[in-house]
Amino acid sequence: MTPPQRQRWLDVACGFCGCACDDLNVDVEGGRIIGIENACESARGSFLAGEVPADKATDFSIVGEPVGYEQAVSRAADLLTEAEAPFIYGLTRMTSEAQCAAVELADRIGGRIDTPAGLFCPALGTPLQQSGVSSCTFGEVRQRADVIVFWQCDPERTHPRFRKRYCPDGSVGPGAGGSRGAFVICVGDPGTKTATKADQVLPVSRGREYEAAGVVRGLIAGHEMGESAVFDQTGVSLAEWKLLAERLRTCHYGVIVCEERQAGLSDWSNRYDAAAVHQLAIDVCNRTRCSVVTLRGPGNPVSAEMVFTWQTGFPCSVDLVAGYPRYGPAEFSLERSIARREADLVVIVGEDWDHGLESICGRLGSVPWILIEDRAWADLPARPAPTIRIRTAAFGVATPGTLFRADGVPLPLPRLLESPFPDAGRVLADMLARVARATPTAGGEP
Repeated sequence: MTPPQRQRWLDVACGFCGCACDDLNVDVEGGRIIGIENACESARGSFLAGEVPADKATDFSIVGEPVGYEQAVSRAADLLTEAEAPFIYGLTRMTSEAQCAAVELADRIGGRIDTPAGLFCPALGTPLQQSGVSSCTFGEVRQRADVIVFWQCDPERTHPRFRKRYCPDGSVGPGAGGSRGAFVICVGDPGTKTATKADQVLPVSRGREYEAAGVVRGLIAGHEMGESAVFDQTGVSLAEWKLLAERLRTCHYGVIVCEERQAGLSDWSNRYDAAAVHQLAIDVCNRTRCSVVTLRGPGNPVSAEMVFTWQTGFPCSVDLVAGYPRYGPAEFSLERSIARREADLVVIVGEDWDHGLESICGRLGSVPWILIEDRAWADLPARPAPTIRIRTAAFGVATPGTLFRADGVPLPLPRLLESPFPDAGRVLADMLARVARATPTAGGEP
């Protein structure tokens, strides 16, 4: 008997956090991933888990009854054809190609489509459309930055390899003196692992980010400020803020790193914080070069926003009922659509249950819903049973396609493992083909 052939994949991109590290080496043998190099612990566990074995009782089902793939897809297409207000939601655990198929399906059925960022898009979109964005790639952070400010974030916990790859102690930006890396400042909780490795820490509490950014902007502009007022508003002395402002004002290339929360992508109340942080970078750009990097969550959320924008003109929360795209962030969110009974069928596809669906799980039982998911039913959090469930190939290990890093750089995803399940793009394409046959256009063409 011939032993299984071992194969090594070099420079594999990781889709399990926004860093999308593309220097992983993966060993595959006998249809399993048996080794991985250069991965953080989170990625290591996700890769080594590979493709969860099939479960005939739950992988393809209609109202809890096991069925075949064709039957499940056909019934799903029937529900989409019959629905008057369908809603497609998720798209983060999918390749760019599959996301394109989801938008095409939403356009065909005349429904709404959104991602988890949709509820908080006004926090990021509207202020930044007014003020603009100064951004850069991770490569620019590594090669150019001599001052890096971690603004209320802890990448050592959320994106473990970010600092090692893009701002290591040995990297030297212009003007960094040639003997060490960038000067690192942490604005936020002094107890985080990121703060313990910083050169300067400003212990600003949550909820004071807007005031903190305003203080730094004022100092950079040369305004006088009262020390007691600054301390009361931020909890940090004026002298420390002056040091930060001077660092930014005199640096060769500054970078402010924030997480989704400060970008307005996970808390509606922070809609002004996003504009304040980006406006701070723009103010610094009046004197030197400064950019903002936002660390995104797991999966492929940046790609979803790019695909939406490319195909509809808007980054999220798109209503296609009228036959053309309408933009309604928050208004066209899944949670509000179900609450107002504006959705009579929900399709959840490629979604991260641990980060995006906590708020709507309790509402799913009020409408029929279709679940297109790459994980086993037993591995998902408790929730109402879907009307139709379709299991797909595991994202990141069995789904070739395109992944976008948090800074907007596209990376290829190889197929490391063969899967007994179709990928999400094929499922959506099969559903679209059936819907098209059932609903010809006004001109008679499918």
